[in-house]
Amino acid sequence: MSIKKLSIRVMLILVMVTIFSVNVGTVAFADSIVTLNPDDKSSNVSLSNGDLTAEVALLGSVVRATDSKNSGKWYWEVKVDSGFGTMIGIGNANLKLDGVVHRESHNLRAYYQLNGNTYPERAVYGDEYKISGDTVPVIGVALDMDNGTIEFFKNGKAQGVAFSDIKSMGEVFPIVSTGSRTTTTTFNFGAKPFKYAIPEGFSSYDDSQQSEIHILSVKPEEDKIKIKEKVSVDLVINNISEIAAEDIKIEYDENKLEFLGFEEVDGMKLVKSIEETDDGELRVIIASEGESNIIDSEEILLKLEFRGIGEGEASIDIVKARVTDGIEMEKDLTEEECHGCIITIEGVNDVNNSGEFTLLDLGIDARHLDKDPDASELSEYNTDIDINNKIDEDDLIEIAKLMLENSSYAPNK
Repeated sequence: MSIKKLSIRVMLILVMVTIFSVNVGTVAFADSIVTLNPDDKSSNVSLSNGDLTAEVALLGSVVRATDSKNSGKWYWEVKVDSGFGTMIGIGNANLKLDGVVHRESHNLRAYYQLNGNTYPERAVYGDEYKISGDTVPVIGVALDMDNGTIEFFKNGKAQGVAFSDIKSMGEVFPIVSTGSRTTTTTFNFGAKPFKYAIPEGFSSYDDSQQSEIHILSVKPEEDKIKIKEKVSVDLVINNISEIAAEDIKIEYDENKLEFLGFEEVDGMKLVKSIEETDDGELRVIIASEGESNIIDSEEILLKLEFRGIGEGEASIDIVKARVTDGIEMEKDLTEEECHGCIITIEGVNDVNNSGEFTLLDLGIDARHLDKDPDASELSEYNTDIDINNKIDEDDLIEIAKLMLENSSYAPNK
């Protein structure tokens, strides 16, 4: 073979290797990294931080992510670094990069910072997420393309399903825009640990992280209550099948929560009364009533009722659990398979919202004793201090107690 032919053959091999390397590298990059797209944004959007931070400088300007979804369940987080008009959500390929985004009814679904509403229909939705003091809002987005829904989370707190028509949009991208002034946000598609837990059944948007699989959970009806207010908490089993009985130990913050009792559900029998326990611990032993009630899907095992008695965050945790199929299997669940909850308990406002309990508060409730606390004539007052949906002697007694505890009330000095 001549030197000339050998040189040509070597050059061809090198070219082929180079092309293959470039292609492989491109595929690996696309499969492993998701960012905001510098080639798919308005000129009024500036990207930095490896194309994960976006400064949106003009009303209606948009940037889409590099990857879209048409199936699966996906989660990502957006930290609101600055500004007060951020719109966080999804858009399809037809969403205009410049314009008034809330008019793009077919191409956009978003959660708006200034009022907590959803757009494009401007519907009342969740909490506003303005920056307050040292608090920087982190908005989680749970996109369920299998069921066509999207839900937003503010600092880990679920705001509820915002839209149920996502499938009508076709393939969608994570987007950010602004509905008013300049805003700056930083995205995490999964390249770093999330600040809050991935919702159960979801994966990070870049598919590098999955949610923990919880088998036993405690799920409160409300995660924020007032002192004296009651809250129902469901004991739930899921992600397991052929279960006939459960032995569960629950701990709760007895300084902030009072255990009031329980309610059985159809098909499940509580075979040990948990009313006998104390010291912030509950022992729950439950048996299915017959083969028709063997656990094969998500089920509520028992309803627990608590009352708030102290301000702050109160935990309810499943600390031990054993399950059996009633055939051969009997096993302990791991800590990761058991999931607790946090309930925030807030103090009660005084009757006339002056900031302190005085004799005037007592007099207001005394004057309106036995009336409906939700009556329009009482809308300016907080009369149901004992939180039992009526104005009664229990309210008078509680107001007197709080009045005597008020060190700034002149007769107490």
